[in-house]
Amino acid sequence: MRLLGYFAVIVVVSTLLSWFAPTPDSPTARDLLLALISVQAFFTDGIRDLFPTIAGGKYESGVFLIITSVVFKVVLTDSVKLAFENKIDELEFKGHGEELEATAGLPGREPSESVPLDATSKSRQPGDTASRAELLRVFAATKKKLDSMVKNLAFLSVDVVGSSAMKEGENASDVQFTFDEYKLFVTSILGANGALKSAWTPDGAMTCFPTADKAVKAAMEIVHGLSAFNKEKKTIRADFIVRCGVSAGMVHYDEATPMEEMSEYVVDLAGHMQKHGVPNGIFIPRNAYDKLWATKEGFHPANTVIDGHEVFVWTAKK
Repeated sequence: MRLLGYFAVIVVVSTLLSWFAPTPDSPTARDLLLALISVQAFFTDGIRDLFPTIAGGKYESGVFLIITSVVFKVVLTDSVKLAFENKIDELEFKGHGEELEATAGLPGREPSESVPLDATSKSRQPGDTASRAELLRVFAATKKKLDSMVKNLAFLSVDVVGSSAMKEGENASDVQFTFDEYKLFVTSILGANGALKSAWTPDGAMTCFPTADKAVKAAMEIVHGLSAFNKEKKTIRADFIVRCGVSAGMVHYDEATPMEEMSEYVVDLAGHMQKHGVPNGIFIPRNAYDKLWATKEGFHPANTVIDGHEVFVWTAKK
């Protein structure tokens, strides 16, 4: 899928070159340019043959080709690639459960005596065949229920940089009012971007989102909105500066479970990204970055590795 995506980009570039590129002086560069233009010519000739009424000329067929290539890359190659990645994540996640199930059936590994199943099981000994079969049936049902709760979600960790120092020497009422206003400011942005649930520390938040794009968009809006917040809302001297970390992956999700009780690795990773992040910026690992569609622009490699993950970074433009 990635190769097909690259090919679509080449088609677009070769079309633009055929319109605007001057003839290079270098024979090698000239041959390369002609080769690229020949790729474009192959497709535009075919388009003019198939759709003579709407793509009869050079530019009409070229525009048609560019639109088709962009749609092909975005709708087909990127969507198929994302679907494969999500399926791989799901299979890897379920693999852990299958390993656990296999372990439960190994000889010599008996269930605990302290876990009664029902009134009849209390009279059985843990080594009994019936007791063991009953435990495995309950285990299989539980695993099936847990598997149905697996979702591909994203997490955003946001924290105020140097919040303790910001409060030093300030009036207690001003501090309380300002940080309450900051929480309202952040909460409104999280909600507007489809947050599923959040948990707050005194000056930071961990939030669950349905997609990585929504988590990143919320983080960007928080960073961009701080300029107006610092000018119009705060009543203390220091400006608010935040660090943001985003992660994404397969987790067990239950609407009834509070955010602070979710102890998945993916949640921890968002916190680690935030702690190692940059002021008024976003850190995101490669696997979550690859899931971005609408918010990918502005990220670049951070040239650092966190928890074994290559990291990409976004910072607000000055």
